[in-house]
Amino acid sequence: MKKLAWRYALPILALVLPCMLQGCLAVVGAAAVGVGYYQYDNNEVSRDFKYDLGDTWKATLAALRESGVEVSTDLEHAATEGVIDLETQDLWVKVESHAEGFTRVRVRIGTFATQEHHRRSELLLDSIAKRLD
Repeated sequence: MKKLAWRYALPILALVLPCMLQGCLAVVGAAAVGVGYYQYDNNEVSRDFKYDLGDTWKATLAALRESGVEVSTDLEHAATEGVIDLETQDLWVKVESHAEGFTRVRVRIGTFATQEHHRRSELLLDSIAKRLD
């Protein structure tokens, strides 16, 4: 009786195993995408300033220029926010006005969250703060 069970179990296992492995690969792929998104999302550093959008925008542009980033002199912001997206330098900055009376500056350097990217983002935010105080 046992020999008969193994005789059917091995062909069934041979058919099911590849499907199971494909499922595992799909799970691993989905997990990798999830980890990548988490690392991208956690790469953003932000700080709030008690200044209006116009002053914070000017300080942001000046801080970027001081750090060696080439930013156009005619770059303008909209009524409630301004975005600087420099894909060639892997840099994204958003300056946004909030109804509570402050302006938030959000910085993303690089693609994924690393200590170096966070350090450089914090240095930029410190430079902006220095200009505003």
